[in-house]
Amino acid sequence: SDTRRELHLLDGEALFSVAHDSTRPFEVHVGDALVRAVGTQFNIRRNARDTTVSVLEGTVLVAALEPQQESAAQRAQTLTAGEEVRITAHVGLDKLAQPNVRNAVAWRDRVLSFNGEPLGTIAAEINRYNDELRIEVEGKARDRQLIGVFSVDDPESLLQFLSQQDDIRIERSGRVVKILPR
Repeated sequence: SDTRRELHLLDGEALFSVAHDSTRPFEVHVGDALVRAVGTQFNIRRNARDTTVSVLEGTVLVAALEPQQESAAQRAQTLTAGEEVRITAHVGLDKLAQPNVRNAVAWRDRVLSFNGEPLGTIAAEINRYNDELRIEVEGKARDRQLIGVFSVDDPESLLQFLSQQDDIRIERSGRVVKILPR
């Protein structure tokens, strides 16, 4: 509108490059939080568990909209380039001690980078980008943590890697691939 730039991110991920305009603030409503940009570039990744805001350039204000958060830092934080904050329902805002903004935007190059993520989460991410195969992870295999970089255009590379692990087995049925514990 003439007085504001506002959108609601319901799910997924988006990278925003925002020109400064003090007469029209740019705001993203994401779950129970509000992200306000002041001439910047930032990434927002929302999934079922949490939301992560990563700042590439400039400054953003991130505010939890739920009043139950105990401290001011859990309710609102100003982030600058290179900083990230995770927003969860139970904690509020949690500034990441070891941010990795580069990994946060690797999806733009169709690459996903994981550092100790559970296999269930990794499969869900690969499935977001892939129409050829549907990867399902069952049992204890869901919690198996991995470190690695995988191309979203080559889900077979993940499956090839997993087939070499002693504690994992893979079953294929048409377009569905099941990853199971041994």
